[in-house]
Amino acid sequence: MSWIETLSKEAFQIAVREAIQPDVEGLKQSITAIEKRVGDLEQRVSRLEGTIEGNMRAYEANIGRLFAEFKADIFKRLLEQHTH
Repeated sequence: MSWIETLSKEAFQIAVREAIQPDVEGLKQSITAIEKRVGDLEQRVSRLEGTIEGNMRAYEANIGRLFAEFKADIFKRLLEQHTH
């Protein structure tokens, strides 16, 4: 009787594998699609970080330039006050 049970178990396992195969394939495709979306998102975030970093550098350079102009203007006014 044990060989019948073994055959029945094997047949059941094969039937279950075949029944869930479409679900497994669908899950694999979903995972692949999610991985692609995550990869795309990582690229977008990286580009955004680069843009923000570039903008911050430009902002810092502009602030530095404005500060230098302000100092030059202050020194010019002080010099004019002392010469008059």
